[in-house]
Amino acid sequence: MDNNIVLTLCIPTNGAVEWVRNTVEAIYLQNCDESLFEVIVVDNGVDSSLGDIISTYNHQNLSYYKTDVEGFYNLIVALKYGKGTFIKVLNHRSILQPHSLGRMIEVIQRYERERPVLFFSNSCLGRQEFYECSDMEHFINVASFWITWSEGIGIWNEEKCLLDTIDYDEMFPNTSLLLNNHKEKRYVIWNGRYERQQDGAGKGGYNFFKVFAVGFLDILNDLRRQSRISIKTFNSVRYSLFRNYLISYYYQLVVKTNDRSFDLSGIKESMSVYYPRYYYWWMILHSHIVLRFKSVLCK
Repeated sequence: MDNNIVLTLCIPTNGAVEWVRNTVEAIYLQNCDESLFEVIVVDNGVDSSLGDIISTYNHQNLSYYKTDVEGFYNLIVALKYGKGTFIKVLNHRSILQPHSLGRMIEVIQRYERERPVLFFSNSCLGRQEFYECSDMEHFINVASFWITWSEGIGIWNEEKCLLDTIDYDEMFPNTSLLLNNHKEKRYVIWNGRYERQQDGAGKGGYNFFKVFAVGFLDILNDLRRQSRISIKTFNSVRYSLFRNYLISYYYQLVVKTNDRSFDLSGIKESMSVYYPRYYYWWMILHSHIVLRFKSVLCK
């Protein structure tokens, strides 16, 4: 069967039984030829019962692996187990949309001969279905801060040998892989809609603003220092991150009542690293007035 597998879906998780159960069941509701894909669950959860749950499914192309690797690095471990022509990450909260698995297989087959860096943006970049980017800077200009999205990435099978050669960022190993796997390859973004996220109650566990407003921009700034991207590209992503992501999450995490477990300490200090001081106050004002007003109108 291994020689026929086009797509491996890797689900890294920390023992989130209910999320993973729904994610796996949605995959097999696609009624796709099971010889064309496989599903791999890699679990670093402590005292996880997920392995027992997975063993109840009668699918020969479904595998479960337990690992003690910490944090987001289990994403990299998951990729190493893949046997498919293309090995893709699938978030443990993702519910595949009808017919999307077959469409992903078609996309992989379309680019199988050339084998560019493939990124799956889930219709986050407008209405265009494909973006073919000549180099990494072009790709970053198109994908912007979405390059932090772990579910967007995947590798071709022969690239597994490179997984142990990359210096991974602790919070963004996926972005490290995306930007350092191949420096000269063409990048292709498939912007088709293929999934929705389950309720994120309880999601968190890290300092959100320090990770995104500092950690992610540190990665981009290193690329700028190495002259791999221009200052113009850096500033474009920096502003887009602020305008289209940080403000929204400030509203969701700070202004609204929520049940997520992010660390929200030191927001002002984190925002001051790469942004002028007034951006912090702009974010607060926009969240309390504009976004709250919009939420009232939508009720």
